Amino acid sequence: MRVQVPKPLHGWREFAGEVGIIVLGVVIALALGQAVQAWQWHEDVKTARTSIQREMAFDLAFFADRLRIAKCVDRHLADAEQRIEAVATSGETPPSNANLESPGRLILVGDYEAQEAADNLIHFPPAELSALGVFYDQARFMSEWTEKEDTAWNELELLSKGGTRLGAFDVAMLRRDLQIAKNYERLTLINARRQIDRGRELGVAPGPSRTDYLAYMCESAAA
Repeated sequence: MRVQVPKPLHGWREFAGEVGIIVLGVVIALALGQAVQAWQWHEDVKTARTSIQREMAFDLAFFADRLRIAKCVDRHLADAEQRIEAVATSGETPPSNANLESPGRLILVGDYEAQEAADNLIHFPPAELSALGVFYDQARFMSEWTEKEDTAWNELELLSKGGTRLGAFDVAMLRRDLQIAKNYERLTLINARRQIDRGRELGVAPGPSRTDYLAYMCESAAA
């Protein structure tokens, strides 16, 4: 039985040629792998950016609407203050009803946090990533403010019904709640403007205004 023995390479030139072919194949494979990975990152960033910008537009619509109803909220705050003083004097609210609903609305941060958890944000350009971080840090603060503002307005709603009898302790607590509502209204308006400017820098405009929200919040204080 004859065994075929592989022929040895003849000289360094042939050996170098064989090695060169192998190295070239490896380099091509790595380059193709990197190209595919870069393309996938590009697609992931594109999808993430679309999702985040849609969420930002939703939040910015609320911020824009808060600016639109600022004068209406001021009227409601003034009405609440007047009704508190009426209770302090007479022991009961004026005979008419009042619109003392909270102006708060939902602020979304979930899409940004989902993309952050998926590590898609690390592929964003550094300047854009930094700007998004500032926007969403502020959005989280404003979401917390809205919850506290809602709590204050829920307490102030005790004043909304005409002829409601309340005591001295109620008056003290309502004055506290009124001051909380005023503070968060001021903070929200200041930062709503800043958020709209930040959105503009990121190329995102506020979404559609909620006309039902505007109409409801700007109903007559004596409605």
